[in-house]
Amino acid sequence: MSEVTKTCANRPSSPRRFFEYLYGNLDRNSSSPSEISSPSPEIEEKMARRRRKEGRPRRQRTTFSSEQTLRLEVEFHRNEYISRGKRFELAETLHLTETQIKIWFQNRRAKDKRIEKAQIDQHYRNFVANRVIAPFNPTNYSHSMLPHPPTLTFQPPTISHQISPYPSPAEASVDRLRGQHLNPC
Repeated sequence: MSEVTKTCANRPSSPRRFFEYLYGNLDRNSSSPSEISSPSPEIEEKMARRRRKEGRPRRQRTTFSSEQTLRLEVEFHRNEYISRGKRFELAETLHLTETQIKIWFQNRRAKDKRIEKAQIDQHYRNFVANRVIAPFNPTNYSHSMLPHPPTLTFQPPTISHQISPYPSPAEASVDRLRGQHLNPC
């Protein structure tokens, strides 16, 4: 038997079996002393919560009518985040709970984010595909199609203050150096 087959054969088949594998049998109805283990209070609390959840049926998914969806979309396009007052007002007019309105807005923001990411990914894939299929070769393009760096225009600084009759320190240094160069004494 291969190593993979051995690993799969030892793997628990359900979450309950997995917990039993890790912490022993947690079933209180078990009578064998060897099977009873004392889990930590945190584990016992999690298992009790799980048993309560397993007993009740799952809540039905909310289906919004087209009128409700339209109104929610209009409000979303006005503002992606809804205030408590607006949420209360929408809940009253649409016959929904405030929690349903809040969750709808959360899900709608997540949808926008997901769509935006997919578009960015698609643009990137298109860009990479175009670069791989047709790498940049200047001979394939006319001069007007080549990308050009932005043209920079030089504008000399404008002097708004009064011009001094005295040279600036930099100009004085240059004049001094010129004078030494011309007159070596």
